[in-house]
Amino acid sequence: MPVDLDRPAFEQLVDRALDGIPDELAALVDNLVVLVEEEPPEGSRPTCWGCTTGWP
Repeated sequence: MPVDLDRPAFEQLVDRALDGIPDELAALVDNLVVLVEEEPPEGSRPTCWGCTTGWP
């Protein structure tokens, strides 16, 4: 089921999700960048909800 959100509403949901990461887990994460882009990267699946780049 598609969800239609404008960019500010989506970014607010992302901020809320990131703020909800428990402090114990956040303390273990270093050098992480979260980017919100209009479209998924070229060549990704049409249902791409998230992509990672770099070292797992």
